[in-house]
Amino acid sequence: MKRKENIYDRQYRNAGLQLCQEIFGTNDLEELKKIADKAQKYDLILQTSRPGNLRGAGRKAKFSQEELKEICELHQEGVSVQKIAEQFHTSRQTIYKYLAAHMEQEREQFTLRINYLEEYTVCSVIDVDEKHRRVSVSNRVKDYSKCAFGAMEEPTWEALEWFLESRCFPRDADDVEERLQALGLKDYEPMKIVEKTKGRLETDHQWLQLIRLEG
Repeated sequence: MKRKENIYDRQYRNAGLQLCQEIFGTNDLEELKKIADKAQKYDLILQTSRPGNLRGAGRKAKFSQEELKEICELHQEGVSVQKIAEQFHTSRQTIYKYLAAHMEQEREQFTLRINYLEEYTVCSVIDVDEKHRRVSVSNRVKDYSKCAFGAMEEPTWEALEWFLESRCFPRDADDVEERLQALGLKDYEPMKIVEKTKGRLETDHQWLQLIRLEG
């Protein structure tokens, strides 16, 4: 049975279309097929018109795990794909291929998405890998006071725990047991509490939308 596309899938599909647009100048399927057909013909011409590369010279096509990690880190820091390709003596297409594979691997690891909203405006999108205790955030507004982790761009698991608890009633409240009982909970666990309350507080208009991502 085909899995239903969710918000997270659409984000990565759109990212893939954007990569195609940057590399080939189009994201139209028919145009991409024509480009691929021309590339195959050109590759055949090259293979039959010159001898093999006996010295192993030319552009690098494979990288070590450390190199792949560095490529992804450079891209996250804002270094252009062109400069990364030049640094690793390879083509832009090769770098895009590895970046796309990295994005797909990350997509599969995230199991939970938390949208942090102010009324109907999404302020932050938090992706959570619960197995490896990893967190990724994308802020959608410029006002850091409305963002889940303020100006922090790479939140830790501890930062996520602090944020979730900040969207709950106080742990040391006098009526904490009554509140937990009303929610059908035995223990004070922020994640379970915000699943019930959506992180709503009387002091502001912000709230949480939790989306479980299918594997």
